[in-house]
Amino acid sequence: MTKTFLILSILLILVFNINSFSQSNETNSDANISNVDALKDTLSAIASRTNNDMLALSCESMLLLIDSELELSVSETGYLDETYQVFLNGEDEGSPKNFESYLTRQRSFIIAWQSPTDGEVSFTWLKLPENWDPEIEYPLYVQLHGLWDVAANAIDYMTYPFRYDPSSTYAFDDGYHISPWGRGNFWYEGISETDIWECIDVIEDLVKIKQDKKFLCGHSMGGYGAWNLGQKTSEIWAALGIHAGALWYGNRHLVTDEVTENLRNTPVYFVCGDSDQLLGVNREVYTMLDDMGNNDIEFVTFPGGHDYHSEDVEAMYDWMSGFVLTVKEQAELIEKYDLLIGPNPFNDVTKISFNLNKSESVKIEVYDNMGQLVEIVANKKLKAGFHSIAWQQNELGQGIYFCQVQFEKQKVNQRVIVY
Repeated sequence: MTKTFLILSILLILVFNINSFSQSNETNSDANISNVDALKDTLSAIASRTNNDMLALSCESMLLLIDSELELSVSETGYLDETYQVFLNGEDEGSPKNFESYLTRQRSFIIAWQSPTDGEVSFTWLKLPENWDPEIEYPLYVQLHGLWDVAANAIDYMTYPFRYDPSSTYAFDDGYHISPWGRGNFWYEGISETDIWECIDVIEDLVKIKQDKKFLCGHSMGGYGAWNLGQKTSEIWAALGIHAGALWYGNRHLVTDEVTENLRNTPVYFVCGDSDQLLGVNREVYTMLDDMGNNDIEFVTFPGGHDYHSEDVEAMYDWMSGFVLTVKEQAELIEKYDLLIGPNPFNDVTKISFNLNKSESVKIEVYDNMGQLVEIVANKKLKAGFHSIAWQQNELGQGIYFCQVQFEKQKVNQRVIVY
């Protein structure tokens, strides 16, 4: 056999193998695309046939998100194909076809919405309380995910709860447990923070929530998000859970007396691995809270690094769930002054309305989602009676803002959305 013949033979074999591999990939890709259509048909059929509104909404939400993607990548069609295979096995324990799987907390619903801020579709996982009765008020647990490759892709994150084994953890089982997408890995700032507030609004419109039993927690980047969002709106949270909070990676602007002061009266649970690089900064903020006189704080370590274990989440849940929001001043002030900000969300102008029983000094300030003062809307003494002050947002840009209304020495913080 000549060398030339040998080389030609090898080249022919390579070409044949490449063509076979290409044809095999095309066949697999075509099959995946076909199964995406089959999954959509399955979701449509479940939504139309089920007598449970929550299951129907979940299927419709998945369809909304799939259809919102202009073009599915090979990876995305693969995720959807895997999900379809799980839906096919309708007789399996924990099958997403069966409402019982959600009622027993083995599966999470997908709840999607179109953002009033930018028109994009976003979503959350939703797990029901144990022994769920839709007519009863339950606690709300908001759990923020960490920096995670799964969260980098909406289809990956949406299908994740279906592509893996049914859940067996008891964490958060006395309430509604939501895990918002947060637009991916954007540190819960800007549109990512807006996503969380919109998600909470959607859930509170959907189910009945105990307003004195709302909890916020998260791991790593999610711990940073819980600390950041929690310190801005401490008046609404019964407790926070900071699981290896990423308060160090360029985020030390939240490790200050001013920020920590906002959580002086808020119960906070910290958990971190004893060899985690973030252990020091988490201990630092714990110590700051302790020095300020916060007696409802806990710091727990476990052997390991930047790890996420279900038993640590369960221990955090056991601790947090015992707290009830006792700070009622905000609600009482809103009622006392008949305070209303609307429309909200708004695009151009909204009105801040209130009623004064006597002449008072009123100061209205607007802060961005980083806690920076962006505008003073009013600062003057007003006569007794009804007042409605217009606030024009003046090119602030889309996002979440906080309107602080101060009556004499009492302050009310209200969240507003500019879209």
